[in-house]
Amino acid sequence: MICDISMRKYAIKWFVIVFGYEVYIFYDVYMLKMISLFVYGLLSF
Repeated sequence: MICDISMRKYAIKWFVIVFGYEVYIFYDVYMLKMISLFVYGLLSF
């Protein structure tokens, strides 16, 4: 039982780390895209 709880905690921790990493990368790419679009808009304007 104790082993099961620790494994579950470990799995949740791993999932949060991976999920957070994915969200961070996605957010980073999204921000870069928005900034490049903004700069392109300024330059074309």
